[in-house]
Amino acid sequence: MPVDGLGLKSVSEGATSALPFEGEQVLHRRMRTAALAGLAFATVLGSTATGVTAAQASAPNNGPTAVISLGDSYMSGEGGRRQGNIWVSGAFDDLKEASVTRGTFDAIYRLTWHFFQDGVDIGGCHRSDVPEINGIPGVESNLNIACSGALTTHVWSTVDGGSGFKGTAPQAEQLKAMAQVNQVKAVVVSIGGNDMGFGSIIDACTHSFVSGSSCKNAQEAATISKVGEVEQNVTKALHEIRLAMSGANYSASDYQLIVQNYPTPIADSNHDMDGDRWLLGCPIQPQDTDWVVSRLMPRLEGAIRHAAATEGARFLNLRDAFKGHELCAAGAQRSPTSGHLVDPNPQPPDITHAEWVNQMPTNTGPLWGYDHEVNRLNESYHPNAFGQKVFQKCLALMFASTGDKACVNTPGVEGSEGTGGISLQPSALPTGPDIINENKWYQTGFCKDSANGYTHLCFEGDGNLRIYAGPAWQVVWATNVVRNAGNMLILQNDGQLVIYGPGGWRADAPNGNAKWASGNWGNPGSYLQVGGKGIVEIFNAAGFSTWGAGHLATPPHEGPPGS
Repeated sequence: MPVDGLGLKSVSEGATSALPFEGEQVLHRRMRTAALAGLAFATVLGSTATGVTAAQASAPNNGPTAVISLGDSYMSGEGGRRQGNIWVSGAFDDLKEASVTRGTFDAIYRLTWHFFQDGVDIGGCHRSDVPEINGIPGVESNLNIACSGALTTHVWSTVDGGSGFKGTAPQAEQLKAMAQVNQVKAVVVSIGGNDMGFGSIIDACTHSFVSGSSCKNAQEAATISKVGEVEQNVTKALHEIRLAMSGANYSASDYQLIVQNYPTPIADSNHDMDGDRWLLGCPIQPQDTDWVVSRLMPRLEGAIRHAAATEGARFLNLRDAFKGHELCAAGAQRSPTSGHLVDPNPQPPDITHAEWVNQMPTNTGPLWGYDHEVNRLNESYHPNAFGQKVFQKCLALMFASTGDKACVNTPGVEGSEGTGGISLQPSALPTGPDIINENKWYQTGFCKDSANGYTHLCFEGDGNLRIYAGPAWQVVWATNVVRNAGNMLILQNDGQLVIYGPGGWRADAPNGNAKWASGNWGNPGSYLQVGGKGIVEIFNAAGFSTWGAGHLATPPHEGPPGS
């Protein structure tokens, strides 16, 4: 059976897996060991509870109740020491940013500020005092062991190929030690962005902005090639967490394992601010921001969703948690420029009106220089303190609910606390009589009809797929493969619709026995819908079309009889 052609970089080992199509060629995907690299914009904050010494295993009902968070910068709280975005003239420093910083540094952040490797300060875990994990009420300890820049391999235990990071043990090993001395009620995870290379992608797109070019084509190819590896690595990270908890005498029913994806960090071109994108702190071409929103973030979402399902974890979909408050969102407000005599220290908007994501510091120093004393660059595109407060409410609601959920903000009803518009909704891909979902095989002889009965997608007896439209069932599209009644059809979990010859996918057959494919691999969590206007489309996890075929049928001839 085919498996997904999926793709912030990671390590994974495995056997040859099934066949994603790329253009006219089906490619074998082989999991391989990849070089490890952190994000260009360092991510993830953790808690003060690191370096725990393993204790003797004890029953999980001993010790204080606790929730523990693992993963990267979006979980640790990177950027959470700032309360909004502010324009500063001249060089940035924390004194000029006093209005957006809760003190010079918060106490927890200061403890994880530096880490020296070979005599070079590469930055510490940068844990905040307002991380998401603080949102779960009714527990005695909120323990954050996430670390800025962490990859999935920094979660895996050492015996399974993992490694420590920035002076800390692998996060699964820290978790096991903590679980032995606490009653762990939930483990919350954010990981995978660094494996995808999110920081380097944003870096490349920023360079493209400066040069007047676009990054999306090169980054599209790069991210597609990584999606499968990202999914495999996140799955392994969750499996390592399960093993750690089992090793501390927990069964799966003793705690919640909650896995989240990433919120959309920047507004698309239909919902962004007017003005100079450089000065606004979002220096990415509009067409590239659209690619980030419609392709990059949904790829991560689909891969993480698959990994959560594989390991029986709950999935918290944060895609629309910042809706209306993304970086450079049209409805958000900015402070005026500071550093001048009239108003040297203006206050930023409150949470109800502000952006919930940190801007890129385009006004300071060498464009991509990393300043550990200011730490603005690595905080770019990360939730600020307002965003962390939103995360806290999302997680509190998730903890009190069951099943997979999407946390969504409704703009305009935020209220004075800023989170009045936050609610949970079911997080599931659409299903219905006009939908084809992943991983179901179809034999020849079936049709899917649109809801209005106008369009028909048929996998016919000759082994071809055809789209019919209109009351006369006019053919508007067909695959035209060699006739074979034994052909089989599947929407793979890499987003591709594929026709295989008799027997389905076969490793010993040319091109894996594939006869035709839609070619849009690299989009996990997709679904196909037979539309009502003669069009059939495949949509990715966020509902953006990645493939389509068909068109309106020829309208009936009008005129007098016999004309």
